[in-house]
Amino acid sequence: MIEFLNQTFSIVNIIPTGFLVFTLIYWFSVLIGMLDMNFLNVNVDKNISIDKDLSIDKHLSIDKNLQIDKNVSIDKTIDKQIDKNIEKNIDISWFNAVLSFFNLGRVPLMVFLSFWALPMWFISITLNYYLGNSSVLLSLIFLIPNVIVSLLISKALTQPLVRIFDKLDFDEQDDDFEAKLGIAVTNVNDKKPGQIEIKNKGVNIRLNAITLEGKEVLKNSKIMIIQYLEDKDLYLIESFEE
Repeated sequence: MIEFLNQTFSIVNIIPTGFLVFTLIYWFSVLIGMLDMNFLNVNVDKNISIDKDLSIDKHLSIDKNLQIDKNVSIDKTIDKQIDKNIEKNIDISWFNAVLSFFNLGRVPLMVFLSFWALPMWFISITLNYYLGNSSVLLSLIFLIPNVIVSLLISKALTQPLVRIFDKLDFDEQDDDFEAKLGIAVTNVNDKKPGQIEIKNKGVNIRLNAITLEGKEVLKNSKIMIIQYLEDKDLYLIESFEE
């Protein structure tokens, strides 16, 4: 046991061990209620979706707000802004594809990291032990293929979970969130959509939202969902005071 602990926390295995310890601390914190499961979570598809970025541009339409449809120069400015957003999203589309390949965005980030940390730690311990390696430089060289192999293993391990989380996402999207209360994660107004967080079926859900014209909701304010704007894929909210 002592030899195993020495090997685990040796300098040649410290990076994979540190990664594993981080995930264990996270799950322990979730277990005792110190952290929420959505902590450090990301949603790849929503954050860099081209279609949703374009919908936000529509919300920022100067034509509707200022009623100056005949102003051709402003129309051209908006078109240029949309073109830039499209080019920006195309530039990072390859990154989105890589993340999707490894199921990131389809399973929670910390679930994926947990399935990544365990095989990476196991491979590192086994490899350095049987090779009798004590060289830090050599362990760093071993770490490169270890990371790649562990990513492929984590993809295989999380594949059965994809359908489960896809089903959960589908159920969340089908729910009627109108009149639900929540918290503004960012500042939200009628010109710049932001994010809100609500609890549904015991799960914290983040949604994109916009306010009524001329209204603004500040970060960490209590909110209530008024309506889902299907054409804009946004939730209309207002400030809620008890």
